[in-house]
Amino acid sequence: MLLLNNYQPDRQKAVTSKENKYFLIKMTMKKYIIQDSETGTFIDQFNTYQEALTELQKYENEDKQDGIFTPDFYEIVEK
Repeated sequence: MLLLNNYQPDRQKAVTSKENKYFLIKMTMKKYIIQDSETGTFIDQFNTYQEALTELQKYENEDKQDGIFTPDFYEIVEK
């Protein structure tokens, strides 16, 4: 949550001071989850899509090295 002086964006806000000078802004952060595409089993979570994609590629490369690679086994979902 951010405390901003006299800032009124279009986002959800709540007045937090008696003088109405400060507004508490609820910032919803997206999370990107890597999960098993068949069962939806959680594997890992990241703050950006790029971080999730980089890690997914590492998982797939490890699976290839181990001889257990299955195309589209992992998926990235936004939460």
